[in-house]
Amino acid sequence: MIEAVGLTKRYGAKTAVHNLSFQVRPGAVTGFLGPNGSGKSTTMRMMLGLDRPTSGHVTIGGHAFRSLPNAPRQVGALLDAKAVHGGRSARNHLLCLAQLAGIPVARVDEVLGVVGLQDVAKKRSKGFSLGMGQRLGIAAALLGDPQVLLFDEPVNGLDPEGILWVRNLMKQLASEGRTVFVSSHLMSEMAVTADHLIVIGRGQLLSDMSIKEFISANSADFARVRVAAGPPEEREKLTASLTEAGGGVMTEPDGALRVTGLPLPRISDLAHASDVRLWELSPHQASLEEAYMRMTQSAVDYRSTADAKEGLQPPPPGYGQPGHMPFGPEGYGQHPAPQPPQQQGWNGAPGPYASPIPVRTPGLGDAIASEWTKIRSVRSTMWTLGVMIVLLIGVGLLTAFAVSVSDAPMDETPVLSLGFFGVLLGSICVITLGVLTIASEYGTGMIRTTLTACPSRARILFAKSIVFFLLAFTITTVTTGVVGVLQTAMLDGATPDTGFWVRSTVGIGLYVATLGLLSLALGAIIRHSAGAITIMIALVLLPLVLAMFMFSPTLARVQQALFEYSIPNQLGAMYDVSVTASGPTGWEPLFIILGVTAVAMGGALLSLDRRDV
Repeated sequence: MIEAVGLTKRYGAKTAVHNLSFQVRPGAVTGFLGPNGSGKSTTMRMMLGLDRPTSGHVTIGGHAFRSLPNAPRQVGALLDAKAVHGGRSARNHLLCLAQLAGIPVARVDEVLGVVGLQDVAKKRSKGFSLGMGQRLGIAAALLGDPQVLLFDEPVNGLDPEGILWVRNLMKQLASEGRTVFVSSHLMSEMAVTADHLIVIGRGQLLSDMSIKEFISANSADFARVRVAAGPPEEREKLTASLTEAGGGVMTEPDGALRVTGLPLPRISDLAHASDVRLWELSPHQASLEEAYMRMTQSAVDYRSTADAKEGLQPPPPGYGQPGHMPFGPEGYGQHPAPQPPQQQGWNGAPGPYASPIPVRTPGLGDAIASEWTKIRSVRSTMWTLGVMIVLLIGVGLLTAFAVSVSDAPMDETPVLSLGFFGVLLGSICVITLGVLTIASEYGTGMIRTTLTACPSRARILFAKSIVFFLLAFTITTVTTGVVGVLQTAMLDGATPDTGFWVRSTVGIGLYVATLGLLSLALGAIIRHSAGAITIMIALVLLPLVLAMFMFSPTLARVQQALFEYSIPNQLGAMYDVSVTASGPTGWEPLFIILGVTAVAMGGALLSLDRRDV
């Protein structure tokens, strides 16, 4: 069961949700309705711990989502069908979520079959239609076979067959004893799918009752009357009689009369007394759409020029207030006094659903496996790593070749120092990938899917850091080692000792990988790929460029500090080719970058844990 108590969310001066309290019980499909901007999506994000309430709380099964044991096995959600990396296949998208949540891999193929995407499982999702994206999002929600399911606009983009499938799926899930909470703007679908409705407007509760009770409480019931063909005076005479008897009469575009406030037998008697023949006398009960529009008309922020409610009878005083019931069950014209909103009882609900899938508590190892799947399953990432290897090897060998044909004496210059140029260029690739490792998830919206599958934000950040660090370290160390061997064979220079070999390979690998972690931390803080990449490139190059143009003697000390602590100079210092006679030497640059990165990672963890996503 989902329970919201006094839920409030403010963004600066704007209150998105205000003092919202309701319950969503198992065994029924509960529709979540409200105009655009009413706070539905904000409420669903707070349910999943993605946004922090300003006040109040929301629990699922008696626990806050982020404290649920095995959260993805208990709650599944579709918040945004587009929250997928377009370069990743449908199967790999689900696979990384399954690994993250400790769900058996076999379940991935099962849900692909359930949603009908088994034939396109290996295709990249960027080629999917909106409807296919919705199916993939539903598959992700069903992955853990959870007890509670949240769906935000699940039928957007689906064809009629797909809409029918989703409708039947919702009913089946609820019949199994699950809690199903569905937000939608399609009233026709809600009318045939939902058993219960929660309606909000401008962040406040307007209604919490069954579909039938909602329509009865907010309907504009009327009688449709059509006078037999004849002189216009006949219709005018009947209109006068109905109005005199206390009814409300409106003329519809086709000439029929819409009569409110009078029951059908009374209308028939008045027509007979007026000697007017009728061709039609039929009752009309409002649809869910009409009842919803009457309920929410005072809470709509954005109206089109052609108002869909134009031409309806003006609502009586009290419309739009919670609990108002304009027409009672006894007949037309009954106007009970407005009552406060009530939560109707839920009877006959089946017991809670128990999944047959084995439950295993996921850990850091599962998150690491998931992050590796994310990296290896995107072609652009692998291409960037390939470019990095080409730069490291190609530039290193070209530099050695240029030196060998120039006959320039190496003297005491270590041969391995020629690898500096390739490492400096290759580090740009590491910086880019470090930022994209996390910032791309914010750009695509997949960060919400990730944090729904694993509410532990620290585990997500640590897993990303471990996988990326090991990947960057391995590639850089191996590549610089290969380049060093080839350069030594091509050139005659000072023979490097073991300590220098280790520093020029393992040390450089550690430095570049740590620089990548700094980029990842900045990506988590900035949350914008282009901005974070630009800042990191500026951090690498700007101090050195500024120092080169500081000609004033008064800036000499600043210039020297910029030279000494610029990242290119620190890389050079590890190769013993520093451009300054002072500053960090040997392993000192690595310790400096480790300290800076540790502070940045602390800020990234704090940002990820405290900020809304």
